[in-house]
Amino acid sequence: MKRIVGLSLVCTMAFVALVGMPSAHAESLYVLPYAAKTKGNDVDFETLLITLSIDGGGQSVRVSPGQRITVYATLRIYSSGGPGIVKQAFFIASWTPYWPPPSGYYFPMYEGNPGYSPGITAERSFQLSAPSSSGTYYLWFCGEAQYGMNQAVNQYRNPLSLPAHAQIDVVPSEGESYPSLTLFDPVVSGRMVAINGVTTPGRAGTSIVRISWDWGDGVIEDHWFPNSHGYSRSGTFHIKVASYQSDGLRSERTVTVTV
Repeated sequence: MKRIVGLSLVCTMAFVALVGMPSAHAESLYVLPYAAKTKGNDVDFETLLITLSIDGGGQSVRVSPGQRITVYATLRIYSSGGPGIVKQAFFIASWTPYWPPPSGYYFPMYEGNPGYSPGITAERSFQLSAPSSSGTYYLWFCGEAQYGMNQAVNQYRNPLSLPAHAQIDVVPSEGESYPSLTLFDPVVSGRMVAINGVTTPGRAGTSIVRISWDWGDGVIEDHWFPNSHGYSRSGTFHIKVASYQSDGLRSERTVTVTV
């Protein structure tokens, strides 16, 4: 089976007109309906997310840490390559610990032969647990044409960039006081990145016990502010910094750098 990577000009223009362009709500979220992401951060206009509802709301939701939520989606998928092309559609969570995302951090929505346009329209849903740390997280709707779902997900070896298709804001539950965590702007010199910041306990009687750094290239370490890291290759990396409080609560922030 050959993967189809092109669309006719007529079909592309029709789908661009249908899905529109991102608005400023916008800088972080696509305005639906919109096409799926692909592994190269481009979009697949043959795989379309028409509607999205998180727990009966819209594309964004505020939840408590670890809260169980349900995502409802309406998809439209077709193949310009014909009915013999196998296509996959799935969501990827921004809080995946590494790339490609392991099981539990991607959510299959469709796998099959949708056929020529208009293909198929389907309603799907899945459940997930929100991250345990306060912060803003995202879901990307992704589309591929591979031999199977695992192979499709394994194409995503680098972090995806905004805009995304859904946003999840995790806020402390009543009575919980998470540590405050602020990251200053990274200082980039060649492939070396330096980051400073400040973190303080969220309530009296607690203390900050450690700061964890995930540099986005497979290196994870504990280190106090400031910290620096040298990358072995050029690229765009999402750096996750987490502050841990003595009562077990933690806060996490993410910053993106290009070296």
